[in-house]
Amino acid sequence: MKKIQVVPVSISYEYDPTDSLKMPELLAKSRDEKYVKHENEDFVNLLRGIIGTKKRIHIQVNGILDKEIKAISSLDTTQSEKLTHLATLIDHKIWSGYKLWPSNYIAHDLLYGSETFSAEYAPAEKDAFEKRMTGKVDTSDPVLLKSFLSMYAYPVDNSLKAKEKS
Repeated sequence: MKKIQVVPVSISYEYDPTDSLKMPELLAKSRDEKYVKHENEDFVNLLRGIIGTKKRIHIQVNGILDKEIKAISSLDTTQSEKLTHLATLIDHKIWSGYKLWPSNYIAHDLLYGSETFSAEYAPAEKDAFEKRMTGKVDTSDPVLLKSFLSMYAYPVDNSLKAKEKS
């Protein structure tokens, strides 16, 4: 592990251009069903992700994990446990570097029926997000609505977890 140069990178964008494409798989998972992807589905999603509308984008390079990898390598545990520690560390570095956008805070507040993060967005931004949401998902279906909102709210939850660990 000491030979590799691990550099966690956080890439966050305001809108996920593939959000509606993820709904069938999220819906299947919520029902404990196996989701079978269509031919070329990953390629289409990747292409849409690259060329689709994202609004604002933030990229953060979170530094080389040399010291951390050295510390993990010296642990008296199995290789599997060391890799688990490394994966957890990478996750937390990525979460810490992720920029939260108004869309994330709006989704979190809508998902939990609160106004906890209302200071992080303007009413016009909330209106725009809700308009986008109604155009992307059937908001009368509670499972689809929860899945859509969770996708955007998840980074807020991860950010809170990362701050707790710091």
